[in-house]
Amino acid sequence: MGCGMREESAYFAKLGAQVTSMDVSTLGIHILRRRAAHNHLDIDARVGDVLHTGFPDETFDLVHGLGILHHVGLERGLAEVKRLLRRGGRAVFLEHMSSDFAEGLKHIVKRSLGKAEHYTEHEQPLRWQQCIKAGAQFSRYRIYPYDVLFRRRAFSRTFRQPSIQFVDYQLLRFFPPMRYFAGAVVLYAEK
Repeated sequence: MGCGMREESAYFAKLGAQVTSMDVSTLGIHILRRRAAHNHLDIDARVGDVLHTGFPDETFDLVHGLGILHHVGLERGLAEVKRLLRRGGRAVFLEHMSSDFAEGLKHIVKRSLGKAEHYTEHEQPLRWQQCIKAGAQFSRYRIYPYDVLFRRRAFSRTFRQPSIQFVDYQLLRFFPPMRYFAGAVVLYAEK
């Protein structure tokens, strides 16, 4: 879902999956098709709306997306995912997270710099409670937050090092309320 020109489609195909990829970007799909041809991969790459795919119910065993649900709306996106998944099918998404505190701080900084917000109607980082609510429609649903220190990476290369990633992991492990300040989340769902 929302494959763009990224490599995930090729990775899945190289692992032996029958891959169907969809994105609204004509250019992204063109590049993906070229990547597939170059690597001798059979990928069904389509331009289309991931909220209205046109596929029959229960078509796929796995649905994957990287940074798409915050563009199309979490609830609407996961409703289409549930419809598309076969019984026992799985979905895995990696998405941006935020909190009211972080969004407020970002708004103040951007406003002071004279920069405007560039969000579409649904394009907003996800919130923790929103993720919990959206998962109720699945038989199994897990949320894995990470990147508590995410916002500091822009200020220093130090925050990109493995030792900082370890600290990030430990913060979430020993102080679960820190999940509200995570910069990203992996959503895992089963139908």
